[in-house]
Amino acid sequence: MEMKELTVEYSDEKVSAWGGMKLMKDLVDRAGIKDQLRKLPLPEPGSNRAYDPVTVIESFWTSVWMGASRFCHTELLRYDSVLKEIFGWKEVPSQSTYSRFFHKFSWQRNNAVFPLLQQWFFEQLSFKVLPTFVWVPPICCVSRVSR
Repeated sequence: MEMKELTVEYSDEKVSAWGGMKLMKDLVDRAGIKDQLRKLPLPEPGSNRAYDPVTVIESFWTSVWMGASRFCHTELLRYDSVLKEIFGWKEVPSQSTYSRFFHKFSWQRNNAVFPLLQQWFFEQLSFKVLPTFVWVPPICCVSRVSR
């Protein structure tokens, strides 16, 4: 197989290693996830300078999609101006904002939010043919060694 020559061009446009997140943004928009999140009893901001709860969730998801596995890893998102532009965020929450937001989820709030979100999610799926699953119990073999 012959390698093709790569063309290198220079531009004054902003670039990001995460520009492909535009596809995830399109997915979120087409699915209507943000509209559904706005209908849920999410924790309300406590100050006039607080972030919109939907922005907190969307930016957190984006951090996870980028590989964040700790709240401190979400800081990478705060400094990527291209991602902020793609998602339409003026600012991105800090790790302490995420921590405070998710600590507001008690078992009561979880029971109020997640069943509704899961129900909505499964209503979005359409199957032309419902899958059929057949459970086959595992066969256990016991070998006995006689002495």
